[in-house]
Amino acid sequence: AKPYGINTVGLKRLGFSSRAIEALRSAYRSIYRKNLTIEEALKELRPLEQKHKEVKLFSQTIKKSSRGIVR
Repeated sequence: AKPYGINTVGLKRLGFSSRAIEALRSAYRSIYRKNLTIEEALKELRPLEQKHKEVKLFSQTIKKSSRGIVR
């Protein structure tokens, strides 16, 4: 398994705003593309979590994962 990006078409169909989608795209880049550790990336996401509940849910999912994530 290998991640390729977020499903922007699906998010649009579900009614996510363009701002929320861009915030999720930025969060994805921090986690998967910047070669940071998970802890470093999650620290980087804190300001986005304050502004976007979708990013907060994304980061909480990663924090609560007992099996880790594919990177």
